Amino acid sequence: METQSNLPTPGRPRDQMVKASILGAAIGIIDDEGPAGFSIDAIAKRAGTSRPTLYRWWRSKGEILLDALLEVTSEQVSYGQHATLIDDLKRHGRDYAALLAGPYGAAYRAVFAEGLADTQFMALVRNRLIGPRRASTKERLKAAITANELPADTDLEALIDALYAPFLYRLILGHQPLTSEFSDTHIEHTMKGYI
Repeated sequence: METQSNLPTPGRPRDQMVKASILGAAIGIIDDEGPAGFSIDAIAKRAGTSRPTLYRWWRSKGEILLDALLEVTSEQVSYGQHATLIDDLKRHGRDYAALLAGPYGAAYRAVFAEGLADTQFMALVRNRLIGPRRASTKERLKAAITANELPADTDLEALIDALYAPFLYRLILGHQPLTSEFSDTHIEHTMKGYI
């Protein structure tokens, strides 16, 4: 005899389909219209659902966009550990520049703008988006210390800030392009102080 916990739960696959449709709609709006066209009503309309359905899973439009970004970009920026630290940093930097310069750059800007207006949401961005990326970078840098590619007393938090800040600066201000050439030059200059 099946226990209550083993009984099938109707609606779950549909819920996941609706949720995926909402996340896809969020990215689509940012791609097509930019942050100015991004709203709860616009997401619901494009996803073919209702505002209450959106609020069942998310507190705000920023949270929807954050989940959408995590869904589509989580595997796009990762580290290898097959070459020297500089080679891995350059490969990672090129991927990161391409990601931010591509169709999801506007979504990143929108997420950061939402965070500046909502400290609770910014904490979520730090925990779910920024934190894991920093942790991945820290692990690669620790491996470099173990391999004697970096001094043992390297301030890893300061180095991570130095590596990432120029990418976000160019993303937010748009004063210079995010290119592979910029990324390589930036990594070389930054790492001169450490190796």
